[in-house]
Amino acid sequence: MEATAYDLSIQSCGKSYSNPTRGITRDGYNLNRKSHSETWVVSSNKFPLGTKLQLEFPESHNKYSGVYTVRDTGNFDMNVLDVYIGDSGEDVHQEAIEFGRVEVKVLVLE
Repeated sequence: MEATAYDLSIQSCGKSYSNPTRGITRDGYNLNRKSHSETWVVSSNKFPLGTKLQLEFPESHNKYSGVYTVRDTGNFDMNVLDVYIGDSGEDVHQEAIEFGRVEVKVLVLE
């Protein structure tokens, strides 16, 4: 599959800091003020909410390899996963920009 990255910026999610639904995933999980390492959340239109996925990234993105929970959906292709980077306010986090698009191996755990 292909992976992209998102944060809670207006550019990524379309919601300002004052929006009460900002950072709330489809399953109700609150991402506000949480980092990637605290959440290990991925958005997907291919896998049901709650699915646990083992993601294996190439060397350039190895720090993102690990077990993720599908907690959200989005407006993207079925063969794309959107990896949550963290909450850095209303501006796009540089890490999300630098992440780009990358091939990732996906193993469904449950």
